[in-house]
Amino acid sequence: MREEFDEKLIELGFTENETKIYLLLLRTGELSPSEISKKLGMHRTYVYDILKTLIERGTVTAITIDGKRRYLAVNPKEISRRFTTRLDEFNLILPLLEDIHKKTKSNIKVELFQGRKIYKKMLEDFIAHIKEKDIVYSFGVNEKEFNKMEPIYIRKYFNMASRKKVKEKIIIAKGNMRFKYKNVEYKEINPKYIGNTAYFIHRDWVYIFLFGVNNYLIKIESENVANTYKKQFNLLWKIAK
Repeated sequence: MREEFDEKLIELGFTENETKIYLLLLRTGELSPSEISKKLGMHRTYVYDILKTLIERGTVTAITIDGKRRYLAVNPKEISRRFTTRLDEFNLILPLLEDIHKKTKSNIKVELFQGRKIYKKMLEDFIAHIKEKDIVYSFGVNEKEFNKMEPIYIRKYFNMASRKKVKEKIIIAKGNMRFKYKNVEYKEINPKYIGNTAYFIHRDWVYIFLFGVNNYLIKIESENVANTYKKQFNLLWKIAK
């Protein structure tokens, strides 16, 4: 559980050491910089620098007791409220930013991701962008391996997809595992046509997974590229059984 806390805070923008100090203060209450330094094995000067950053961010507060400075973690609910407020403020200017983006973006946008969290990255994109009655096309998926990677996010995604009546058309290698969701339709193809590559198509996005010693995800945003992949997928869908 502790590792999960660390990971989530880092995803929200905390550094690893900021996370350690915030969680330490949250668990133990008020501490002096020297006490934090001893408990975490960090140099006291470095602890001071991190505390200054956390105070500026509004996640730690300082108090003076008997003339000595001590530090406290801010209530997590207060931090959540601040994130919500900032998100609301950002959403006010979002239409203007999107308009600028549409005017300046190229026809094809390509991003490359590497590591064990690449599948989570795609699921987060889906959860953020999927609309009612969308269709997601998938080829070469190994549901057993993906489920090992991100079981929680997979359930979260499929529950959301079910609520929004999203349809999934998935081509898998013959005999591979299938999820039992009403909105998912599977077809099978000979494994020799798949290999260590899988791809997903959703609206104007194509996600290509390359599996090996290091896993890679290529994310392509392009209407023309997505339409080309859909045409290829529909041809394979007719052939698959």
